Amino acid sequence: GAGHLSTEAADFFRKCNVPRLERISGCRPGRWSSCLKPVNMLVGYGSTEAGNLAMNGIMSTHVEWRLRPIDSHEETSYTTTGVGELEVKTGDMMFSGYLDDTAATTAAFTKDGFYRIGDIVSIRNCHG
Repeated sequence: GAGHLSTEAADFFRKCNVPRLERISGCRPGRWSSCLKPVNMLVGYGSTEAGNLAMNGIMSTHVEWRLRPIDSHEETSYTTTGVGELEVKTGDMMFSGYLDDTAATTAAFTKDGFYRIGDIVSIRNCHG
């Protein structure tokens, strides 16, 4: 897994220049500075169990999601903004369960089929 990419780290990588692999007019060995281009960066978020969930902070369109309040154990108390534990459904991308571990599979899913990611997330604006 990976952790959150800090703003400082993202800014650093966006300012980097790297040589392009494709042939560029006027680009010759020893003159690489003429071949340097900005780095294009995508920040992905997902899990092995549920696949790709978001890219650059925007939830993918195939993902049905909701937030469970952190201290709530009820399966009827959900929100789409604020801070909470992320639960998702991703259709055919979703895994069907843990091999030979029925107890872990049961614990990983809500009664209505959402996968409990286990990550506490903050959603500021779910409408773009």
